[in-house]
Parts: sequence; C-alpha cells; structure tokens
Amino acid sequence: MEELPPEVLQFLLSSRYCEVDKLSLGGCELFGHTSPGWARAVWIRDWVHNHVRFDYKTARPTKTALDVFTERVGVCRDYQHLAITMTRAMIFRRGM
Repeated sequence: MEELPPEVLQFLLSSRYCEVDKLSLGGCELFGHTSPGWARAVWIRDWVHNHVRFDYKTARPTKTALDVFTERVGVCRDYQHLAITMTRAMIFRRGM
C-alpha cells in the first residue's frame, strides 16, 4: 500500500456498499494465510463464488457487502461488492 499514489487511496476506503472497516477482521481470518497478490485475489474470488448463493429474489438497493457476507445470498453486484470489500480489507490489514 505504501507504493500506491496518494490520489488512489480514496478508492480503497469504505463506501456505501463496501464496508471495509466492518469486514476487515473477517477478511483477515479468511484470507490472512494466503500469499499477497494474484493468489490472494483468486482465493477471495473463489471463496465468494463458493459461499454466496445467487438469487434474484434477494436483490435490494440497500444491500451491502456485510449483508451479503451475513446472508450468503445475492445477485451479481452483491458478489462484486463482497469481493471488493474483502480485497480492500486485506490491503489495509496486511498488504495485497
């Protein structure tokens, strides 16, 4: 993270749908053992794919990454919000 230009850091912070602060501990527990970089990104992608069930009926405009993590169900954007949040959390906790 130290090597990133300061102007990009704002895009790694928590946002409306990606609550990095609330999922950082969970992210470390799940992915802290993985190697930084591409390998970690693959672990996160695979975990989300394998642990979240797709269901159109669960879509709602207020659903956050934390909701998806808790409910383990969502639609395409929910998968992405969770994966993005976990990736951001790992960048801040241990370095990507």
